[in-house]
Amino acid sequence: MSKTAIRCAIAAATLIVWSASQPGWAQSYGNGRDITLDHFNSQITPPRDPNLGKWSGVPPQSDLATAIAKKDYPFLLKYYQSHCKAEDIPLTTAVESFAKNGTGVANCYYLGELYRNGQGVPADLKTALPFYQMAAEGGYWPAVQVLAGLYLEGKDVPPDAAKAIGYLTRFTTRAGVAPDLACQGAVELGAIYDTGKYGPANGPEAVKWYSDCVSRTAKDGKTFPEQIRAMTLLANLYADGKVVKPDAAKAAAIYQQVSYEIGAPPADRANAQYHLGQFYLTGQGVAKDTARGITLLKAAAEVKHRGAAFALYKVYAADPGGDPAQASLYLAQAADLDVVEAQYLMGEKALQANPPNLNEARSWLQSAALQGDVEAQFAMGAFDQKYASDTADGLAQAYMWFDLAAQNKDSRAEKARADLAAKLPADTVTRAKATEAQLKAKFPEVLAG
Repeated sequence: MSKTAIRCAIAAATLIVWSASQPGWAQSYGNGRDITLDHFNSQITPPRDPNLGKWSGVPPQSDLATAIAKKDYPFLLKYYQSHCKAEDIPLTTAVESFAKNGTGVANCYYLGELYRNGQGVPADLKTALPFYQMAAEGGYWPAVQVLAGLYLEGKDVPPDAAKAIGYLTRFTTRAGVAPDLACQGAVELGAIYDTGKYGPANGPEAVKWYSDCVSRTAKDGKTFPEQIRAMTLLANLYADGKVVKPDAAKAAAIYQQVSYEIGAPPADRANAQYHLGQFYLTGQGVAKDTARGITLLKAAAEVKHRGAAFALYKVYAADPGGDPAQASLYLAQAADLDVVEAQYLMGEKALQANPPNLNEARSWLQSAALQGDVEAQFAMGAFDQKYASDTADGLAQAYMWFDLAAQNKDSRAEKARADLAAKLPADTVTRAKATEAQLKAKFPEVLAG
């Protein structure tokens, strides 16, 4: 189920169903889709391995493989305790060491997993941490991910970004680490400095680590997926210009490379095509070429890139001699892909139809309003005040939407809320505020910013 459908399904259970008083009208909600956002939100998520070491390197008939299959935790606990050794991993990957030797820091990691997850022993993160640390310092990437995630998120341990960065840095810069794994560490470090989620944003450090990943070379000379991700994030930095000096020419050159890279993941390729298309439309970083810009945007829109779909709508809508059917097509696609502004415009379009399509209008406006769009929230208030004013519940909803828009700094909504409050019984306003509290709990994004 899409994000839009989920939002609206929950909202339908929370809000008063206005159309219940309209005979023959059925509820219908937008059918948007989940897609990869333009900017990757790279976060370290501590992995959990329910198979406790089900590597291809474990001989299928071995006692270890049998214990894994049977979830024989007492055996696994004893095995990992006896085989956990602190040692460096000079081979291509830690998995090779585990497969060849059956010993080493991979076992320390799995011992940590047993204690952390409470498998065969009481759950005890304090006991698990030293085993994760042995594995991480021995060069075992999954352990580095766990520790970095724990210390960055600070859910089960006191937050300590410096410690997380230390683990990632030591792993990424150690000799002998496989290029693809080192690249993953570099991308995580770049994302930490890029987003500023765990401390002040640092553009030069983000550039340094993304570039470190891009510079790695695989044994077969091919570009691996994490390098494509690093290139995309690096180009985004230069395109956005939020934490580094904007440089459209640099960004365009990198996006061009990604768009032609064989084996680039569809989301990365579409992201590059979208940005390049925008550059060609405006002449930023490249010579202006409207036709090429549209071609690139269409290529991205074909794989459901939401920004490209909305950009194409704006191109066709702004052209006096353009094709209205194309504008409508891409507006609908952008709305389906959860572009809030497109959903608002679809709602307005449905209201302006002759006759107005009230059910579709409310569907799109509500979806946008739930995501914090102030225009849509004000429109929802006006909608309920006009079309559901014959019931106290409808007016309560109108008050709620005006109140939300007012909290989002809309001066029109402040006046509409005051005018409506003067006409409503006190219990109706109380009921509206109670419904609003439930809505905020389910959809915190309803308050913009």
